[in-house]
Amino acid sequence: MRKTLVGMVLVTVTAMFPLPEVAGQGFKGPAVVAPLDARTRRALRERAVLRAGPGSRNFVEENGDVAALAILRCSPNVGRMLAKAHDDGDLGLIPDSPRLLQLVAHPRCGDDVALWILNHLDDLRDADALEVFLNAPLEHAMRLRKLEDGIAEVRGNRHGIGDLLKKSGFPTDPMVWIIIASFVGPMILLHRWFTRKKEREVRPHAPRAIEMEESWESESEFK
Repeated sequence: MRKTLVGMVLVTVTAMFPLPEVAGQGFKGPAVVAPLDARTRRALRERAVLRAGPGSRNFVEENGDVAALAILRCSPNVGRMLAKAHDDGDLGLIPDSPRLLQLVAHPRCGDDVALWILNHLDDLRDADALEVFLNAPLEHAMRLRKLEDGIAEVRGNRHGIGDLLKKSGFPTDPMVWIIIASFVGPMILLHRWFTRKKEREVRPHAPRAIEMEESWESESEFK
């Protein structure tokens, strides 16, 4: 009973203050929350569960403070939808789901970004799609950009070097380059071996050549 009363007091007190900011540079920062003391963090989580309902408990506890902030930035219904997506395992299938929760927890995002994510859970499993969305989340949420266009651009840039090699006539098959390296590598080593051998053969005669040069200089002085 005492713990329940303490928790209710903490929730009430934290509800009187604005939510803490999510740390990071813009939308690309790490998925962490600005430093808070332990009691404030616990109260933040309890406040999130109170907002979205008891069914959001696992979502909040397993994903931490950023999940609590994500719920508190959203309407209660959208918060429950996020918790359900976590419980169903859909959020866990996305490579960097904590970053997505960070976006939702951002003051400028909330419901708009959360709903877009929930409607594109299958698409965001693709690493290229996730990268495109993370670079411009609000533009996608506001339907100012199409995800497929961004994916095509990313993949086009990645394959640009390969296309350039094809146009220039260079072979692009990795096996071709392996075969070339298997011939060129030994030739380079053999060349270096012959070069060092010649250097060793020439070096013993170097003092004799210096002596002959000095004697020639001394004779020219007498003349």
